[in-house]
Amino acid sequence: MFKQAAVFRGFAIFLVIVDHTIAMGQLGLGRINLPPGTLLSTVLNVLASFSPFAVPIFLFFSGCYINYVLEKRDFKASYKIIFTTITSVLWPYLIWSCLFYIVIFLDGGQSFSILGYVKNLIVGYPYNFVPILIFFYLISPLLSKIRGLKALFIVGFFFLYQIFLIYLLDPAILGFSNIKFMQFLAVPVLKDTLRTWGIYFPLGFYIKSIMHISDSHKKVVSICLGIATLIIVMINLVATIFNYQWPWVKYIVVVPFILLSVLWEREKFPFYKAFERLGKRSYGLYLINLVIFDLSILIFTPILLINSDLMVLYFIILFAITIFLPVLLMDWIEKILNRKVYRFVFG
Repeated sequence: MFKQAAVFRGFAIFLVIVDHTIAMGQLGLGRINLPPGTLLSTVLNVLASFSPFAVPIFLFFSGCYINYVLEKRDFKASYKIIFTTITSVLWPYLIWSCLFYIVIFLDGGQSFSILGYVKNLIVGYPYNFVPILIFFYLISPLLSKIRGLKALFIVGFFFLYQIFLIYLLDPAILGFSNIKFMQFLAVPVLKDTLRTWGIYFPLGFYIKSIMHISDSHKKVVSICLGIATLIIVMINLVATIFNYQWPWVKYIVVVPFILLSVLWEREKFPFYKAFERLGKRSYGLYLINLVIFDLSILIFTPILLINSDLMVLYFIILFAITIFLPVLLMDWIEKILNRKVYRFVFG
């Protein structure tokens, strides 16, 4: 399970950068009133339809890793590891969040009050993955003491709480009347991210306890999960291409794929070595990519005013710069400076 973690994290950050390429690229086009054509818009929407896979993969394998690290450790040792891990998450988060706020101020004059900047950092703007990750890290020593059948109750609790938040925040999805009077049960700061991703860290944390599959049954289970993944992905694509309003799909599209990833040998994953390299830099790539995007859009978007036929090339360039330049920068810092500096800047 842990051998394929870097591969799937690499695949996840690849999807994040694809999604941000599309969103930020279209934002850049909007500045010069140059929308992409119908065909290109359809292609971009299809590619963006895979973005719901990204954060669940990160959270799932983070749960797997933390469970492995905390196994057989007492509370004191567990929290010592957790606080060290959170420190390596927080410093890069603060550095790149501040750089992002500087860039958007220089770019479009967007600014906040001191209290506004503090609130942004707490809620995770623009990196909303970080607060929910820290939350799960903080409770993971408690989760590590729960084993066996009780682990299923914990996973079930987060599953039911996620359904409750979907019902509370998106009541139209289930077709029921609103229940805003129960807003007090929604966790502040984390309610939106728990609604979308609440199940995945606990599922990864307890996956070893849940999936006891003999070698003779692994192939059958893999085929079933593969078929389920294909079906739900096709449903998601149909909804995207034909603009069907099936908002529930985004909440379940990744589930069979996540379970399949546990049984998937890394060597059988396409381009696994390339994804593995990205996976080892995934957190740094996640933090740095929006800053690189904003700077790249400032340079390349005006070129489209001269020749709009370069629009496809524009998206390719944005993607290539944002995925290769940070990796080269991180490689350089790790080799020329030292590992401590790297961890402080990129995690």
